Amino acid sequence: MINLKKMLTLLLALVLLFTAGGCTDLANVLEENSGLDDGEPSPSESPSPSGEPVYGGSISLAIYGLDTADPIQTESESYKNIVPLIYEGLVSVNQDLTVTMCLAERYERSEDGKTYTIYLKEGVTFHDGTALSAKDVDYTVEHILEEENPYTDSLSHVVRSYAEGNTYVFELDQPDYGFMNRLDFPILKDEGITDEKTFPVGTGMYKVEKAEASGDVTLRANSAWHGGKQPYLDEVVLMYLPDRDAAAFALDAREISALGSYAVDYVSYSPKANVSTSPVYTGNLCFLGFNHKNVYLSQQLVRWCIEASIDKDKIAREILLGKCAVTNLPYYKDAYYHDSALDASRLDLDRADSILQMDLVPMEGRNVPVFQILVSNTDSMKVNTAQAIAEMLQARGLRAEVDSRDYEAYQQAVAEGDYDLFIGEMKLDQSGDLTTLLGEGNPFFYQSDDMDAALSKVASSMSEEQAISNYAELSELFLKECPFIPLFLRQEALIYDSRLSGEKNTTAWNYYAGIENWYFN
Repeated sequence: MINLKKMLTLLLALVLLFTAGGCTDLANVLEENSGLDDGEPSPSESPSPSGEPVYGGSISLAIYGLDTADPIQTESESYKNIVPLIYEGLVSVNQDLTVTMCLAERYERSEDGKTYTIYLKEGVTFHDGTALSAKDVDYTVEHILEEENPYTDSLSHVVRSYAEGNTYVFELDQPDYGFMNRLDFPILKDEGITDEKTFPVGTGMYKVEKAEASGDVTLRANSAWHGGKQPYLDEVVLMYLPDRDAAAFALDAREISALGSYAVDYVSYSPKANVSTSPVYTGNLCFLGFNHKNVYLSQQLVRWCIEASIDKDKIAREILLGKCAVTNLPYYKDAYYHDSALDASRLDLDRADSILQMDLVPMEGRNVPVFQILVSNTDSMKVNTAQAIAEMLQARGLRAEVDSRDYEAYQQAVAEGDYDLFIGEMKLDQSGDLTTLLGEGNPFFYQSDDMDAALSKVASSMSEEQAISNYAELSELFLKECPFIPLFLRQEALIYDSRLSGEKNTTAWNYYAGIENWYFN
């Protein structure tokens, strides 16, 4: 049988070439011969008969849709997950939204909560041997601010930043307790970006060693890594593939060793016998939005009635097949400030009926309102969710219909407030900031001085203990006002070859977290 790698090699026009200085360029040539055997690849050069971890061996990971080698500017979902292997931020963000110091040794926050001074770790070097300095941080910050990119919003409150000795200072326009969570962007070497086809050097546990004309890139364990423990696997091969479908096929064929479920339809995905999964709850929040300009939905009791009519567990079970976490709050499920007790079912049909008996919504006559539930027809899961909610409201006697539109028309309707309710989805900010959903300019036309004050209080927290207390107050207010209804958080997973041992520390933003502990035995 023709080896998948050789077959794909003949199809690819985008390729990488190794150049001096530890950088790799994309070139438009094809590899004439991959030089690899057609047989099943050996997962490790030195398997351990005892099952104990051993150093050495190689795995392959998929990379596709590579738009640029710049880790700051890339929009490629597969490359974004490779980036943490090669590049590091000042901090890394844990699944519970606490931070671990990485290139930063420590930090100080001013009493007004608006100035952060970052002390850099000593002895860190880039892959080319250059020592890390505050000048590199300054270059990276300026690079982020040059043009819009995935990290632009991370620095939206920064009014001034500068290097000062071996420290870097950020001055903000307002207090932001979650600001440290925003500093996980890759730190690049000063003047390290030469063009979009060149991989800059990083400080991470793996460094770019070479690239084949096939488009594959070989990463080698960084022996000078400041993180301490060396990875068991000394080689990671990035197999360049045409698209996500090819990546999923390569995983099934064991041409690659692991893949994030972003490359498959995870709700309907059934693992093959030769793969395992490491599930993780993401910050992708699906919700039911209210138009607060609607004369009925502007009433708190009516919103309570609708919330009490919705069986979120049934939606999760029947539509998402349990691959989600039902939630009542717009928080990451694992966030350190999230009280899981508040996720108890809000379904209460007796309460819903009691509210309806108050005649806040006409139930008979010519003026009975029809609540249109706007949804994009490009996502069958959301359409099914909208239909389920419509049926639940109808069961209480409310008139509800699904208004399914193409994505562009859907977006326009939400922006213009041309809806009664809508099914939406948003990726929560890993800093814990909720102003996009609850502050000025939110998509629900919701305004509340009490909510603004609660959001400001959270941002002004000066300790984790204080943040937990302030989020508790915010949670209580949210459940009381019910500005919109959170439904569930999506579940995703690292999908990997079952022969791959070692703890998997998958997070919502780093599927390969903990790769230094992986090994084959």
